[in-house]
Amino acid sequence: MSDKIWKVGIIGCGAISRNHIEAVQAIPGAEVSAVCDVDGAKASETAAKYGISPSFTSVDEILASGVDIVAVCTPHPTHETVVLAAAAAGVHVLCEKPIAIELDSAQRMIDACESAGVQLGVLFQRRFWPAAQKMKKEPSWANAR
Repeated sequence: MSDKIWKVGIIGCGAISRNHIEAVQAIPGAEVSAVCDVDGAKASETAAKYGISPSFTSVDEILASGVDIVAVCTPHPTHETVVLAAAAAGVHVLCEKPIAIELDSAQRMIDACESAGVQLGVLFQRRFWPAAQKMKKEPSWANAR
């Protein structure tokens, strides 16, 4: 087992970011090392609430801060710009769903990450919610009426 601590940056401090922050904080070997939001007050508030430092208002700043991975929690029309910037910076990406609303946009993100040699994951976090996990463990729930 590696002793490496994976530094995760959260880009976008809206409601969904809470799920990402709390999930990362529960993973041994990972830490949320920075947050970013175009609304500086929201970034600062999120950072203070979860004991994270620093907070940024620029994607370029968080990508240059030494993060290994970013969770893209921004509105989906901005996903492509953020993912392409992360790939160009050599930073792995976890992108909230939907990755894009146009196939060409999604393909550009996939190609950029592949070319840069970084991993790209698209998240659908609800599969980890307790009710979803219970349904997975007890398939009879899915057929109950």
